[in-house]
Amino acid sequence: MHARTREELTHYLACHPGEHERLHALRAQIAHDDGIFSRANMAGHITSSVLVFDADRSHVLLIHHKVYRSWMQPGGHVEPDSASLFESGLREVEEETGLPAADTQPLRDGRALDIDTHAIAARPAKGEGAHRHHDFMFAVVATRPFAPRPQLEEVNGVEWMPIADFLAIPGRRMRHLVPKLRALLDPAPAAAPRNTPFDPNR
Repeated sequence: MHARTREELTHYLACHPGEHERLHALRAQIAHDDGIFSRANMAGHITSSVLVFDADRSHVLLIHHKVYRSWMQPGGHVEPDSASLFESGLREVEEETGLPAADTQPLRDGRALDIDTHAIAARPAKGEGAHRHHDFMFAVVATRPFAPRPQLEEVNGVEWMPIADFLAIPGRRMRHLVPKLRALLDPAPAAAPRNTPFDPNR
């Protein structure tokens, strides 16, 4: 898992070279810390999340988090038996919303849409000090209509939010996520073919 995650990060930074500095803490930690997947690692640990679009990509499936008290994409800590961060994220989607992985189609070939490091406040009741999450966000499309079935032990609710409302959510992560979402939802049209003379010998 460690090698695959490093490769995922390398691929992401090749696509987004301007984010090297923003992800300096993750780059430094993943280079030498084999415990980066352990939720007990208060230096920071990796999580994975998945942004689920409906079939026409007009809505996204969000959970209302019990702890953070805000709407966000499903996700969580990486399961030790997961083959990949993407697989771990899909498992969280099913656990929190009821949507099976089999009813989704990956976007971007299952590659990370966004990576973000953010601070997590201490939770003394759980014996957790302040730490960081290095979250790898993936994107999928639901391949059939789906009525959310929230796991209320984990979340306060689940709903399909109009994409326009999601794009308007304020926050530091949204500032670098929104341009990627706009490119994903409305990619630039392919260049028009050149009007060249017909060559019968080609």
